[in-house]
Amino acid sequence: VERLVHPFHRRLFLTEAEVAAFQDRAHCPACGSDAAPAPLVEIGRPEWQRRVTLGECSACGLVSYRNPPGPDFVRRYYETTFNRTRGERAEAEPAVPQKASRRVAKLVAALGVKDPDTRFLDVGCGVGSKLAGLVEAGFREVHGTEMSPYRAALCQRRFPGRIFEG
Repeated sequence: VERLVHPFHRRLFLTEAEVAAFQDRAHCPACGSDAAPAPLVEIGRPEWQRRVTLGECSACGLVSYRNPPGPDFVRRYYETTFNRTRGERAEAEPAVPQKASRRVAKLVAALGVKDPDTRFLDVGCGVGSKLAGLVEAGFREVHGTEMSPYRAALCQRRFPGRIFEG
């Protein structure tokens, strides 16, 4: 996890004041345990008093944020920072992407999943390239969620009625 998070430290889009406002979770979001998670990684500058913490639940092993950003922060981040750094604007009318990623479809095939009515939910589906790969592989029940309003709109054009923003 440290190796994956480390580049984020260099492009930190948080302030200490924002992190200080993030609420600590009282219970594991998966199993409900109230045992303190074992800290794995802290995200923030060394001089900060409080950092975002990734921890592992001692009861079920889930790795999650101990003090996750709230929905207002996440929405603001996607609308301003994430999309802006990529030149993406929700009001723009770009063409619907056509690229399909077959990575998930290959994994699903390796796991022996063949029923075309198997349901898939891609959390953080972006513009839908993995969903498109699943459709190409013959799966019909593909759905997604996406925090970026721009990307959710693009994916919604590609998969009408199957994509949820947020």
